[in-house]
Amino acid sequence: MNSKNLFACTLDIGLLKLIAASVGTMAVAADAATAEAVATAGAPLALISSDDPVRVANAFAVLAHPILLVGRETSEADFAAAVRAALAEQGCSKPVLTLTTDLHAIASTRPKGAVDRALLDRLATAEMPNRYIAIVNLPRSGSYFLSEILEKVGAGHPTEHLRPSVRDLSLDPDSGFDLERWFEIVAKLTATNGVFSTKIIFPFLAPMLANPRVAELIREAVKGVDVRFVYLWRRDKFLQAISGFRATRTRVFQMIHGHGLDAHRSIYYEFDSILNDYKALWTSEGVISQFIVDNAAPSLVINYEDLEKYISHYADGLQQFIGLHNRIKIDLESFNNKVMRDDVTGTLIDRFVADLAEHGMTEATPRNIIISAAELQDRRKGSVQDGPILEFVHPDFVGAYQARDWQIVDYHHYKLGNRNECFRGPPPPLEQPYFTCLGAAQTFGAQVSEPFPDQVATRIGINAFNLGFAGAGPRFFLDRPELIEIANKGVFAVIQVLSGRSVGNSVFDNPHGRNVLVNRETGQSADDITAYIAYQRAHGDEAVGALFEETRANWIAQMRALLDAINVPKLLLWFSERSIGPRQAGNEVLDHYGRFPQLIFAEEIEQLKNHYDVLVDGSGMRGSPEPHRSRVTGGPATIRLSTGHLERENRYYPSSAMHEDVAKALITAIEGHSPFVQLIQSKQSADSGSSRPGIRT
Repeated sequence: MNSKNLFACTLDIGLLKLIAASVGTMAVAADAATAEAVATAGAPLALISSDDPVRVANAFAVLAHPILLVGRETSEADFAAAVRAALAEQGCSKPVLTLTTDLHAIASTRPKGAVDRALLDRLATAEMPNRYIAIVNLPRSGSYFLSEILEKVGAGHPTEHLRPSVRDLSLDPDSGFDLERWFEIVAKLTATNGVFSTKIIFPFLAPMLANPRVAELIREAVKGVDVRFVYLWRRDKFLQAISGFRATRTRVFQMIHGHGLDAHRSIYYEFDSILNDYKALWTSEGVISQFIVDNAAPSLVINYEDLEKYISHYADGLQQFIGLHNRIKIDLESFNNKVMRDDVTGTLIDRFVADLAEHGMTEATPRNIIISAAELQDRRKGSVQDGPILEFVHPDFVGAYQARDWQIVDYHHYKLGNRNECFRGPPPPLEQPYFTCLGAAQTFGAQVSEPFPDQVATRIGINAFNLGFAGAGPRFFLDRPELIEIANKGVFAVIQVLSGRSVGNSVFDNPHGRNVLVNRETGQSADDITAYIAYQRAHGDEAVGALFEETRANWIAQMRALLDAINVPKLLLWFSERSIGPRQAGNEVLDHYGRFPQLIFAEEIEQLKNHYDVLVDGSGMRGSPEPHRSRVTGGPATIRLSTGHLERENRYYPSSAMHEDVAKALITAIEGHSPFVQLIQSKQSADSGSSRPGIRT
């Protein structure tokens, strides 16, 4: 990289100003090609025309200043290492800094301050942080606001460290730029409480990741560190596009104490520009989502509109996600930035929407209502208790389903009681009438946005309490009396026919009531399929067949116990791709299993008579397989399975259409059974405040 390009790419972070501010604290070693450029910046110069590191060391060893190497034609990193080695031979530990890496990194952390010896001493002794937080977002998503929150809770000083200059230097193989050392310096100088945080505006990062060499440099720079992503996205793409249009035209990106308001109001209208930005936003959100999936790091998804409303709620959740133990309650009135939202914004949006209609275009998603600045301030003072459920995209913080499926559905996970088990939310108000649904992943509604409990609740006018849990068998609920108590306080209960694979026997225990089995003799645990195939190989077809008969008998006893423990009216739900039919013939494990509910057939259902009120057949395969759709962009989505494989469609769980069919079957059964109708109507009368449609008679 020649000197002219080098200095041009550093202007955006004020690097030359930093050199000028450091006069008297730094001696500069430069070759003739860069001497003039550095001199114009006001820096002291001691011109060294030789590329001999020993000569440089000898010339500056007697001075009190650190050495700054500028504009080397050879690799700055290699030359700096040689100068340090030559100084070490003289017993001198003088700091040796390079322009493109060291001073550039320092400038990224303190663009207005001088480089003094205290700062360099701090850099020499500072430890690397142990946690790294990266806010990833598109422009105008509220990252400045989120950065303020992180700084106030003591989680570093997030700013846009990966600016265009870093991109340009990284992409130039002749720049001598050392990205790993640059990253180390920035992290050491900005971390607080062992946390380094940065802000990545994704359009700056994308071209770097597209270059294989630079992508590898980035991976090397963060290898072995605990990196966590905070994906910040904005639901209202109209407002985001308008905000970006106004900011880029006026060059006012934040209003601090009202500064820039006059310039921000002086704006004209360009339909084509706003439309292009609007379309690009949806495409780019899909790219970011895929980036998060591909990196498979712990991530937290935050919606900007919710962040505005529930500041304290999210501040507490961020501290939990980061791992800060001394929680800080932030001052809601102390934020400097003001939302750039006024009557001009509303006027531009109304005009843009009208032009869309005139051009025969339709909205990609419904636009949220624009709220006033005054209303926003009122919302920021709202109660923490009414905040949304935080979307922690990692099994350490929520159930594995949300970690896997975050791109396509928000499960609103929450925890009941003291157990570390997440259920699908939001939970209904317990002071209002509700019905419960007990089951496995099918009841939970894995990979669908509106599971059957929600659809039934909407139709009959009573809230649903979804107690579906991944891999649950009857023992899961029998061992948790608090769940039985919730069911018995409801109006009625829907109990799914659960799988026989989640039931133990004389060989395998299932201590958690799910489909993880523990060999009673060896203590080894495995998923059910693995355990039974190994048993069949060791003991033969007849032995595994007998074990399955024992398992079915245990299932009947446990299902009867579960049904009898629930003393409100009960609907037994068969939710499967197969109909309620007889057992299948065959010797292999999967022959015995059948599709969900594995091991259970008409013979077992017959044994449950007199233990429920109504049997509902929800069999079918409509809409399966179902392509994954991003809940952010509406376009195709890919999810990463626990095996590492990528999946583009749902082939395992019931589809959205199957949930619709089951909901209709349940509603038909309820409306056709007079005791249910009378019970529901009595509860609706008692809860006269309900605005739902109610049950049909």
